Amino acid sequence: MDNTKKGAGKALKHTSGEWTACEPGDYADFDGHSIVILAEDNTRRIVVVQGDDEEARANARLIVASQRLLEALREARDEIRSERASLFDCAVSPETGKIPLTDPISIAGIADLDTLLVRLDGAVIAATGSAA
Repeated sequence: MDNTKKGAGKALKHTSGEWTACEPGDYADFDGHSIVILAEDNTRRIVVVQGDDEEARANARLIVASQRLLEALREARDEIRSERASLFDCAVSPETGKIPLTDPISIAGIADLDTLLVRLDGAVIAATGSAA
């Protein structure tokens, strides 16, 4: 089965749709003390989180939220790229194509945004295997 779908212009290689976490013992979790994360159609197990304590429940919540977190991360990254481009366009000198050294606030702001973009790109790559 090909689970590659297009979403927001990017190929998704993970199981798409909402994921849900079952209560321990609700879905063939082997021992009644595990949390099963299911795909939207409730027929595909995404992962089985061992345990039923608060740490296991917190791990299950994070896994269930991961698709929404990735989407929000990509949207934030795109917005920050746009803001960085706008800041650069406003600060750059038309004569030199550079930001004047007399504008340290813009220089620092762009540098901060560049640092943040590197971190965001790294997180997307870690989650998806590519920067797309």
